[in-house]
Amino acid sequence: MRIVLMRIRQVPVKDIAEMMDLTDRQVRRIMSDWRKGALKEDTERAAEAARLIIETTRDDMKALSIAAAKASPADQVMIHGMRTDLVRKNAQVLRDTGVSFEGLSGERFNDPDLIRDVNTAIRSTLVEHGVASEVIEASIDASIGAFAAWGYGLEGQPDIYYPV
Repeated sequence: MRIVLMRIRQVPVKDIAEMMDLTDRQVRRIMSDWRKGALKEDTERAAEAARLIIETTRDDMKALSIAAAKASPADQVMIHGMRTDLVRKNAQVLRDTGVSFEGLSGERFNDPDLIRDVNTAIRSTLVEHGVASEVIEASIDASIGAFAAWGYGLEGQPDIYYPV
């Protein structure tokens, strides 16, 4: 099923074969068997449900971003917390229904520089908008929590997400 889900997400056969330690031919055969089997409709329904969850999350995140831009600093903290919770809950729903994020963006990596750069962008944007320092710290902490929930931990790297 992981192979089928990766192909649905248009991961190339060659990449799947390499990740799963299979030949290209074996991957194509698995896909052919899946297309002929009874699981095809179930998989397509699950994929459609996942797509709807992702689209709804995107729309909700956009609406919350617009609301945050117009909100007071105290309300911005609440809204950013809502955004983090929304992402965490919807990602968990997708995982619980069997959606794998494996192969979504190629090889999984845990890049502390990426985390630092994202949090630097968040911090600088909030500073530019005059957001109070405690609000900024709460937003950065929420961001770190979201990264951790996705398995991007920063153990042993103090202050990497609090650039000066």
